[in-house]
Amino acid sequence: MALKDWLRSPRSGKEREEREYTPDELMALERYEEAKAMLVERLRYQPKDLNAHLKLADVYHCLQEPESCKQELLYVVGAYAEDGFYDKARAVLTKMNRLFPEQIDVEQKMAALKRAKRLEYDRDKTRRALISHGRLDDAATGRMTVEFEMVWKRLVNTTFVDQISSADLTHFFESARLKRLRPKELVAQRGPVPRALYLIVEGSIEARGVDRQRHEISLRSFGVGDIVGDTVLFDERTWPANYYCDEAALLLELDAEGAKKLVDSHPEPSGLLNVRRGQGKDWTGERAVDHRSR
Repeated sequence: MALKDWLRSPRSGKEREEREYTPDELMALERYEEAKAMLVERLRYQPKDLNAHLKLADVYHCLQEPESCKQELLYVVGAYAEDGFYDKARAVLTKMNRLFPEQIDVEQKMAALKRAKRLEYDRDKTRRALISHGRLDDAATGRMTVEFEMVWKRLVNTTFVDQISSADLTHFFESARLKRLRPKELVAQRGPVPRALYLIVEGSIEARGVDRQRHEISLRSFGVGDIVGDTVLFDERTWPANYYCDEAALLLELDAEGAKKLVDSHPEPSGLLNVRRGQGKDWTGERAVDHRSR
């Protein structure tokens, strides 16, 4: 017998007088306003009860209050995602998509969740690999562990992390090393050395050259997530300009030794190569030098 029929049956009358209905029972009786009041009251004292938020969303849907329904569902999605339960968050978004198929932002949020799940996987995989290779302290308070978390936080929203595969990312972190520079410090001087590339984690770098009148000019600026020096390291070109830190900077340096280690451990680092080719920063710098010095 259906719950609704059982609740309304005469033999349940005595029981109904002795106890309070649950939100599920009130919904079965189509007494939605009472179910809503009960759930709202529960959430006053247990604001993080996700089951209550989901149930309240169902009540709002039955009451034809779509905005309130979406607000509850989005709260649950955010809570699941924050705790790393991306599959559960995706399930709630799928429910939203079914209830509100006209909402384009649902698909966008699902794509964002998919990205967040991949990044969490990449972060954990990279961190475990660094620990196993002795590049990080295993203790939660280890200095290198803290530095890795800081570096990851700076880079997580850059195109570098977006476009590189988890395997390439892990091998890059294994092969590179952190380098701190003071404001106005020279990163590289025009010429063949240093043979290294730099991924900017914090701060910025400015490429400077001189025009035909020998006046120093700014050619290009590079920010967080940009790669400079890739053509010097991989294509054996020269630095096309002088590169300075505009401010204190934190870089991930991949020198010739690190590049050899990268290639030895990962013969086809295609992701890294595709990222640096896609950025084309040094190539653009060379064009800027050629154009501004004519």
